[in-house]
Amino acid sequence: MTDLDFADDLALVAESIQNLELLLHSLETAASQVGLYCNEKKTEYLCSSENFLPLSSLNGVDIKKVTNFKYLGSLINSSDSDFKTRKALAWKACNKLNKIWQSDFDNGLKLKIFKCLVEPILLYGSETWTMTKVMEKSLNGCYTNLLKRAQNLDWRDHPTLGHIYQGLPRISSVVSSRRLAFSGHCFRAKSEIISDILFWCPTGRKHSRKRTFLDNLKRETGLEVDELKTVMLDRELWKERFSVFPT
Repeated sequence: MTDLDFADDLALVAESIQNLELLLHSLETAASQVGLYCNEKKTEYLCSSENFLPLSSLNGVDIKKVTNFKYLGSLINSSDSDFKTRKALAWKACNKLNKIWQSDFDNGLKLKIFKCLVEPILLYGSETWTMTKVMEKSLNGCYTNLLKRAQNLDWRDHPTLGHIYQGLPRISSVVSSRRLAFSGHCFRAKSEIISDILFWCPTGRKHSRKRTFLDNLKRETGLEVDELKTVMLDRELWKERFSVFPT
C-alpha cells in the first residue's frame, strides 16, 4: 500500500507578481524536497491591479488568473458576494428544518435550534467582512426573515421586531462585535503576517471611494489608526471598552 501525502488550502500573499512568483517557486522547491509537487491546474491567483504580469510555476506552466476564489469556505474578493453565498446557504438550511418550525415545539427551543443550525451558516467568516450600509441593511433583513420562518410567524400578522427577535441582538451588531474581537486577536499576534496587514488600505483613484475593513473599525470605535493600535494591544481594555465578545 502506498501512502498519499498532500497539503491543501495553502495561500501566498505578496505585494507584486514578481514577489509572488518567487514565493511560489520557493514553496515548490521546499515541497519537492519532501516528495510533494504543486498541481498547477488547481492553483489560481488573484491580482488587485489591472496591469498584471503572468504568473508561472517553477516548470514554466502559467497559473490561471481569476477574479474571485473560495478559501477556507469563503469568497475572498468581495464581502458582498460572500454574504450572498452565506445567505443562500442559510436559507437552504432553514428550509430543511421546516417540519421543526411548523411543529408544536416551544418557541424558545426553536430559537435554540435556529442559533445552533442556521445562524452559524449565515455568519461563517463574517468577522472578515467589509460592511457597507446597504450590505448591513440586507443582512439585518435576511436575519429578520429567517427568524420569522424559524418561529413560523406570518408576515400578514405584522409581527413587531420585539416579537420576532425575542431579546436577541440585531445581527449586524453581532457581526460588528465579532469583527472587533477578530481584529484585536490579529493585531496582537505580532509573529503573524496578519498583524502587519490588518491596517492595510488600497491606494489609487480606483480604490479611493471603496469602503475598507479599516473604515469599519474606525466607524465602529470612533478611533483613528494610532489610537486603534494602542487600545488593541491591551486585550482587557479592548474587551472592556468595546464589549467585543458577543453572547
